[in-house]
Amino acid sequence: MKLQFLNIALSFDHLKHPLTKPTGKAVKSTKMWKAALTGLLYVALLPLGLFYLGAAAWKNRVVKEMSKPKGAAKKADIAAASLKSENKFLKRPEMEVIGEFIDFLSDKLGQEGIFRVPGSASKMKEMQSKGKIVAGSTVNDVASVLKRYIKGLELIDVTARDAFLSTTAAGKSDEEKIKILKEVVNGLDNEKRELLKTLINFIGKVEENENNQMNAEALASMFTPNLIDTEDMDPIFAKKTAKDLNSATKFLIEHRDEIFAEAKPPPSELPKGSDKDRLESKTKERPAIQQKRRPPTRKKRPPPPKPTFM
Repeated sequence: MKLQFLNIALSFDHLKHPLTKPTGKAVKSTKMWKAALTGLLYVALLPLGLFYLGAAAWKNRVVKEMSKPKGAAKKADIAAASLKSENKFLKRPEMEVIGEFIDFLSDKLGQEGIFRVPGSASKMKEMQSKGKIVAGSTVNDVASVLKRYIKGLELIDVTARDAFLSTTAAGKSDEEKIKILKEVVNGLDNEKRELLKTLINFIGKVEENENNQMNAEALASMFTPNLIDTEDMDPIFAKKTAKDLNSATKFLIEHRDEIFAEAKPPPSELPKGSDKDRLESKTKERPAIQQKRRPPTRKKRPPPPKPTFM
């Protein structure tokens, strides 16, 4: 026992005086103490490391679960995952494709749950592979393919999305919201603006049908993820802002007439091609008519008096 305490003392003495050459027993004792302290340190840090790994795994699982769609949306996404093969609809003009979908669905707007009930995955895949509506397709099949097609168009990009989202700020009146959404719409290029206008007007007709049980709020929740680009958003932040984006889309559907109304020119400014414009162009083109100068008229002098003879 005394020998062991002596070895410990020698080891600490060596730490104080590193220049002195330690004995073999002192070196061995020092190594033992270092190993023991290292082991204790590992044992102390092990729970902390396990806790960190567990917390990271739990966070990843929560994010993954929160980003998963629920219910019918989950079935629709599972079906859409199998449709990532070649989509021949994308090789056709956008307005032509949208018009084909709208023509098919226009007389079937009373279908209950239209755009909410997912279609058949096999029919959707067949339509996308052929680039047209195939025989035997149901309303839900065509409506589901339409939603997926719209998502690929990215009608409202990241820049427009931020302005779009600003309409949900507290205290904004309807007039202010309409003004903001008008600026968003007018900021799009002509093709995207016409596509968005056509789609929103069609969605408005769906909302006006009382038989399908799809109001503006329900339709907004179905179309917002496809109209607005949210790919760059963090999944948790996207889930938090989903309600606000749905609210903005709902407002767009309900006030589509005011938002997409074309600006009228002031009364003093007539558009090109008007009567005033044509009159001015004719006046410019018509050469000035030069009047011939008439020589000045000279007054005739009275004849001299005839001489009289006496």
